[in-house]
Amino acid sequence: MAQSRKAETEQKRAWIGFRGTDAQRREIERRADLLNLSLSEYVRRCAVQGTVRIVQEEGHDPAKVRALSAIGNNLNQIARRMNASGASAPPQLGALLEAIQEIIKDTGTRHGPTG
Repeated sequence: MAQSRKAETEQKRAWIGFRGTDAQRREIERRADLLNLSLSEYVRRCAVQGTVRIVQEEGHDPAKVRALSAIGNNLNQIARRMNASGASAPPQLGALLEAIQEIIKDTGTRHGPTG
């Protein structure tokens, strides 16, 4: 089945290029690969957003890093609401934080940089 055509404003027709060294190209390609982006998409995002954040450290599992980041965001939202309302911490919080700490330690042990 053929893909439908993109709207006129979404079509990428303008060619934007620049010159660089072979080493610069290899480095840009390496960074694009880390993010599973094409070279064009990586450069486009860098140019438009000003930067592209790479969360993966060498050896770490990107899926686990994203999952731990989501857990951290959720905990931050819970803490913010508890602080705003003056609520006390639920009794399960200590066990939850210990479990998260264990996951972080295990992730670093199995997937962290060696040496």
